[in-house]
Amino acid sequence: MKRPVLNYPNVASTLALVVALGGTSAYAAGQIGAGDLADDAVRSKHIKDSEVKAQDIAEAAVGEEEIGVGAVHTNEIATGAVGSNAIATGAVGSAEIGINAVGSSEIASGAVGTSEIAADAVGASEIASSAVGSSEVGADAVGSSEIITNGVGSSEIAFNTVGSAEIQNDAVLSGELGSITLISGAEATLSPLERIHRTATCPDGAALLSGGFDASGSNIHIEESSPSGEALNPVTWDVVGNNSSSDNSGTLRAYALCLNP
Repeated sequence: MKRPVLNYPNVASTLALVVALGGTSAYAAGQIGAGDLADDAVRSKHIKDSEVKAQDIAEAAVGEEEIGVGAVHTNEIATGAVGSNAIATGAVGSAEIGINAVGSSEIASGAVGTSEIAADAVGASEIASSAVGSSEVGADAVGSSEIITNGVGSSEIAFNTVGSAEIQNDAVLSGELGSITLISGAEATLSPLERIHRTATCPDGAALLSGGFDASGSNIHIEESSPSGEALNPVTWDVVGNNSSSDNSGTLRAYALCLNP
């Protein structure tokens, strides 16, 4: 049997057959696009960790259906990366906010209104001393149901801030006032044409409510009848009178109406 002989035509034809059978399975670098890949052909196991960068993700390419529950942690979110326009209304509830997670620096001025605060959500332990001033309390915002028994003392009430319009009928009973005492000052005799000053003073700890005088003789004229002493908390009632008669004498006495604690 005659052995086959290798020559140039035989070798060339064999190589041409190999290339033809190989088809188009060999691609040059950069020639594979999205259209060359079947749906779901590339999965997470085919991607090396940390190989997908921000520049590889098109805008709006990742939605909520692509993110599993608990998949994104705080260390995956850069400071300032999530703004108000990225949070849907009602998307963040109390369950999504940790204790002490939101401080005053995270809340813009005027950002929290009454509609954002649930009933009984803010108690005394959530309000720092002197944190709420009169400018933060709306008209009629605090009623009797918001004030605990003995919650407001005299040190919390500024002078002249509570008038009769702020006190309901029967709101203050005798048990809240203490006892009332009428203090009588010493009686003085006014000689003809004499001018005299008389006083009546409440006992220690008592408050002056009002006062007056008792004068005998039609010739006695009262120049002054008013409280004296400390401007904010007077305890003495002053009376000044004069005798216009040149012949007859008269008498003058001061009274003080006092509230005892």
